[in-house]
Amino acid sequence: MIKKETIKPAIAFVNQKKAESNIIAKIDALEFLLVEALGLEAIQTPVGTLPRANGVYCDFPKTIRQFNFWDSDSADNYPNLTIAKVSKNANETLKKHRVLHRRTAVVITKLNEHCVHLGKRTTSNPLRKLNEQLKESEALRKIIELELIECRRAIAQMNLDNDRLRDQNIALQALARSNRDRLPHVKRTVGDATGNKGK
Repeated sequence: MIKKETIKPAIAFVNQKKAESNIIAKIDALEFLLVEALGLEAIQTPVGTLPRANGVYCDFPKTIRQFNFWDSDSADNYPNLTIAKVSKNANETLKKHRVLHRRTAVVITKLNEHCVHLGKRTTSNPLRKLNEQLKESEALRKIIELELIECRRAIAQMNLDNDRLRDQNIALQALARSNRDRLPHVKRTVGDATGNKGK
């Protein structure tokens, strides 16, 4: 017999995937902003914001806490950051996904650093400019590495989910066969009990 606790309700899987997709959408928006801002020449923007390719400036979450509270339908919606609809997420949910938590921390750190960097950027010194470009390349490399790790983790999780569902399916089929095999016996037992009552 299958133990109930071994079968995770389908709604739980849906909610888990929805929460994970929401976090990934936020991270993707921040990483895209960083890549875009790194590719632009120094542009004068309000303090704490970064330039976008379309000429607007963009605010963004400066901390993990602000990232968690980021919600398209609230005051913490960061205009010009993303067209995707995102919602608040629990800090525990983010911490549970260690690679996503790491990606979030890295991209927020790099965005904050680039904000400071824009205020000091100069192209008059070729060596300094080369060092800046190397730092930018390193930041992008780290992001790509984390994205690769996350893709591998997602594939591994999908394989685990498939294995679990296959095992549950096998167990359910075995239970169905067992009940089907017992059905004639149950019918005879019920028939015998009914016959005895009529005597």
